[in-house]
Amino acid sequence: MATYSLQLLGFHGKYEGEGAPYGPRAYIALKSYGVKEFPVKAGKEKASFNLITPDCVAFQEFDYEVNRLIKELKTIRSQGTRFFKKDKEKKEKAFGKREFIHE
Repeated sequence: MATYSLQLLGFHGKYEGEGAPYGPRAYIALKSYGVKEFPVKAGKEKASFNLITPDCVAFQEFDYEVNRLIKELKTIRSQGTRFFKKDKEKKEKAFGKREFIHE
């Protein structure tokens, strides 16, 4: 089974050119994933789950995967901080340091 990873998907805002300006958008996404069906407790139906770790058969394996995901999320947070800072600088360059009211 493959190991699945998380990543930041960032789309900068549009502040120049035609059309209305819009702010940045960011998502946390899976780089790859697998879908596996498991029976649910309620009966014979099955539910699909996106798996983002390999099989963990011991607590040490499970703990390793949790720590890996935490590290990836911290990296994504750092990337997101830089992403939104860069977008803010882009907006300030286009409009100056005026404050905008968000609805």
